[in-house]
Amino acid sequence: MKRFLSIILTAALLLSVFAALPLTAQAATVTRIDEFRFAINPNRIALKGDLTAGEWLNNLKNSANGVGTGVSAAADAEGWKVDSIVGIHDDTSNRYLKDHEYPDMSHDNWLRVKVSVTDPENYVFNGNKSHSYDTYVNGVLQSKCPLNAYDQIDIRLFSYAKIANVPFYVPQPILGDQCSNYAPTVDTMPFSLATRIQIKSYQWCIVDPYTHWPEECTTFSDSSADYALLVEFTTDDGYYFGCHEGTVTVNGEGIVSSQYGDGEKTVTEFKYHVTPKAAYTVSGTVTSFLSDTDSIMIGLGKEGSLDYLTIAAGNSASYSIPNVIEGTYTMAVSKKNHTTRTYEITVSGNTTQDVKICPKGDADNNGRVNAADAKAAFQQGNEQNLITDPYKLACADVASPKNRVNSADAKAIFQHANEQKSLWSD
Repeated sequence: MKRFLSIILTAALLLSVFAALPLTAQAATVTRIDEFRFAINPNRIALKGDLTAGEWLNNLKNSANGVGTGVSAAADAEGWKVDSIVGIHDDTSNRYLKDHEYPDMSHDNWLRVKVSVTDPENYVFNGNKSHSYDTYVNGVLQSKCPLNAYDQIDIRLFSYAKIANVPFYVPQPILGDQCSNYAPTVDTMPFSLATRIQIKSYQWCIVDPYTHWPEECTTFSDSSADYALLVEFTTDDGYYFGCHEGTVTVNGEGIVSSQYGDGEKTVTEFKYHVTPKAAYTVSGTVTSFLSDTDSIMIGLGKEGSLDYLTIAAGNSASYSIPNVIEGTYTMAVSKKNHTTRTYEITVSGNTTQDVKICPKGDADNNGRVNAADAKAAFQQGNEQNLITDPYKLACADVASPKNRVNSADAKAIFQHANEQKSLWSD
């Protein structure tokens, strides 16, 4: 009986002890970090071949962000922070690049940074070190990056594309015009990467002949003065300018550009010198045939370029081309179903140039195509009565092969004259 009472008392004591304890122990909630979101100055996420690893890292650490490493957890990141930049890691050689080494631009390199949780009791990195984390840079998913045993994660560094030459076009200023009428543009035709170039600002200046200091101007008022165009331009992120003479060409002329700015050389300026020239009007009468409503194109150009163009209509039409800069030009005149004709003209003042174009097949240039033209072509082919006028010869050259007149041209002209097969389009 005593032994039974002892058991009862012991059990009661144990119950009183357990009754004093909490009914259930609540397990602490730990958040596993499964992604990294970084904030980095976007101009510093790519490597360039003209910077050593040490120079690139120094630029990053002293970036426009202004504090710490220049790499930080983004504002929407939770539970972790960036402690330091470890270095640039080259996976190909499996080592860190030394400060004096240039990165191998043939493959991607990695910026390795050390990270840590801000509250170890409530946050942990995913426990599996071989786990690849979703990594965002400036809000953009970049790649799945591993976190090594030292809590160091890699950010992929992309290689910049080097722009070795940027072609610009600047119109030739006309004496007396406003400077604001002459804006530079990037010539994108021969250079696909030029689409990556943006002109930030430009300013026309007149250069003082004694101090050589450029002063802002608004009008091209002096034909003997030295005017300079100052252009500042930049490029998209991911591209940079090669730093060498001839980086910039203006109207086909290579000039030296200067590069400056934030150490990334994404901003460039150049100075282009030019003298304004006098301009005149070229005018006259253009004679043609056939339809009097078809347009007549009159163009002026040099070395294969078309610099000026006007359009006239009518078989005896007046034309006028204003603001033609002094010089020697090729004038080309064309109209539907006519043989294009060229003239060489020199402009040193207001110039009058009357022109005439004739229908295809009109070997005698009288505005009609008939048997006489066929006969002239036939005789030319047989070397009986040679056509000496170059334009008349061009009008008779209507059949293949081109650049010679023979019996094939005579046949084509004869068929046209007899309404068997027309030389002209509708």
